[in-house]
Amino acid sequence: MSYAETPAGSGTPPGGLDGALLKSLFAQSAVGLFVLDPQLRLVRANSLVEGVGTGEYIGLPFTVAFRLDDPQGSEQLLERVLAGGGPVREHLVRGRLRRIPGDRTFLVSAYRLDGPDGPDGPALGLLSAVVDVTERERARARETALAAVRDAVGGSLDVATTCRAFIDALVPGFADLAVIEVVDEVLRGADPPV
Repeated sequence: MSYAETPAGSGTPPGGLDGALLKSLFAQSAVGLFVLDPQLRLVRANSLVEGVGTGEYIGLPFTVAFRLDDPQGSEQLLERVLAGGGPVREHLVRGRLRRIPGDRTFLVSAYRLDGPDGPDGPALGLLSAVVDVTERERARARETALAAVRDAVGGSLDVATTCRAFIDALVPGFADLAVIEVVDEVLRGADPPV
């Protein structure tokens, strides 16, 4: 029995399970769900991301609805899924949402929605599940920076060498620029003033 069929006497009308499944999934999912048509326009979204699920972006190409750091690369990835190249699972995408300030990092999975002819026929579109992992990625970047500092700093007692190693450990992986201000007496080998 397929999931669309219902046994007699189950109390669920035939075909009603599909509708109930979609309604519950879009209303209760803990992740962002987006349905794109074959032209990669937004057809449906849950309300997990403010403004998207309300219909404000419905009908827009996803590259217009979402400001991605690499829109062309994301589009090529989704077109590959549409063409039958298999699903994409847990792909990191960086960008910005129109109503949430700052850069965000998303974990995106995309699945082809097959038509009545199955995988050999044209696709109806894509289903994409999106999880905001910004804080997780920031924590990972901080941990990587700390590990780099632990590995690089402390190999010399020379102040200038230690400062250079500290900056090299942080730039450009964690920061674009780093400045270390050292009291002049320390550079001359004297104890710093209190």
